[in-house]
Amino acid sequence: MKALSEAPEGKLDLLSLQERMGLLTKRAISPTQAVAAAAWLYLIDAVNLDETGAIQKCS
Repeated sequence: MKALSEAPEGKLDLLSLQERMGLLTKRAISPTQAVAAAAWLYLIDAVNLDETGAIQKCS
């Protein structure tokens, strides 16, 4: 959530989210981990997908 909070307009594509998560945790984040994190955030209604497929933090 912090990665999305610091993003412009509160949204990122999956690759950018993966990169920001890696920078915040100071360790490599695999694509599988990034997808799993995004999926869980989506399931708990913390994020949505916009019309371009970007992951967007819910208000």
